[in-house]
Amino acid sequence: MSIPHKFHVKHKSTVFLNIRESTYKIICVCKVHVRIGCIIESIDRGNGSRCYTGETTVKLVYPSINTMKLRTVPRETNDCTVRALAAAAGISYDQAHATMAKHGRKFAKGTYHETQVKAHEEHGGELRAIFGTTKGAKYRANKTEDVPHVEGITLGKLLERIPMGRFVCIMTGHAFAIVDRQLADGGPLKAGTRIQAIYRFD
Repeated sequence: MSIPHKFHVKHKSTVFLNIRESTYKIICVCKVHVRIGCIIESIDRGNGSRCYTGETTVKLVYPSINTMKLRTVPRETNDCTVRALAAAAGISYDQAHATMAKHGRKFAKGTYHETQVKAHEEHGGELRAIFGTTKGAKYRANKTEDVPHVEGITLGKLLERIPMGRFVCIMTGHAFAIVDRQLADGGPLKAGTRIQAIYRFD
């Protein structure tokens, strides 16, 4: 069954979404609340069907393996790159934490592109592609000119194309892992999430 990333249900109509893959869950966003910035969420983690009524926009997001459970360093935060590296490289959180620190990451802070490249390479990761024309993507492309710089891509499109294997994906202000097409992160990610760069671990 092919499920669109977004579709509209007309007023007072009813739609049943038969979810056959456990990698999907549903967010139900009522248009009247979008105008004031509020989101109403309804979740189905698979195998069942869910009924939505009223004037509704339905968007897909992907659940993930919770990498927050990997964290072993007290009071650590802003460590998405550490958790992503641990999940993709198959190493402990402590190892990933030490590697990121070795290459310039400060405690409870995010990481720069140069730190990510060196840390991933130390554990067998290779920057395979940079996507899109955002400021962050252009910066990465200028720093690593030998890496293919291609058109932008969303998470939903990436998951349709990505092979089995271990990857770290970079988006604006965040990083997460994909292990055999399963997301590994601290929470669900929207199908429309824009990907900036991807590393592969062999």
